[in-house]
Amino acid sequence: MRDLPDGRIRYYGAVNPAARPGEMAGRRLVREWSPQTSRTRTWHETLDHAGNIRQIRPETKFTGGNKVHYQFDTNRKYIGQW
Repeated sequence: MRDLPDGRIRYYGAVNPAARPGEMAGRRLVREWSPQTSRTRTWHETLDHAGNIRQIRPETKFTGGNKVHYQFDTNRKYIGQW
């Protein structure tokens, strides 16, 4: 759990190990809640073995019903989506 400066609260799920050995360590579910508005956001993060976020997939209700993945390199630079 992490308290954000604007009052939102972010909850991090446990990391589920990757199905195949390789660059990625696994995936976790992240939920964010705003006590001021009662709104929530949910997304999946894929982490590498160094703990860096390498992919983010928002809940489909935020992406028009499509599964959209945002990808980052090892230096945390955005490199694209699919």
